[in-house]
Amino acid sequence: MRITYDLEVDALYIRFIDTTVTTQNITEGIAVDYDANGKIAGLEALNAIKRFGNRDVFKKVVELIKTNKGYKGNKEYKSQ
Repeated sequence: MRITYDLEVDALYIRFIDTTVTTQNITEGIAVDYDANGKIAGLEALNAIKRFGNRDVFKKVVELIKTNKGYKGNKEYKSQ
């Protein structure tokens, strides 16, 4: 998994699979990339900080993803 953030345009991208993708815009500013088998390969959120509420919440979300604390196996865990 690879997480990139472009501060200049406030765009967050989470890549799960490095492959050729087909992109579907699911709502304004949110796009999902699918691989050839229809599995999610990546997610993009424009205006990321605004969508998460503020910069501190955004940083916490990114850290949870990076450290894998927010997800383990097939069960989701809420941060404490």
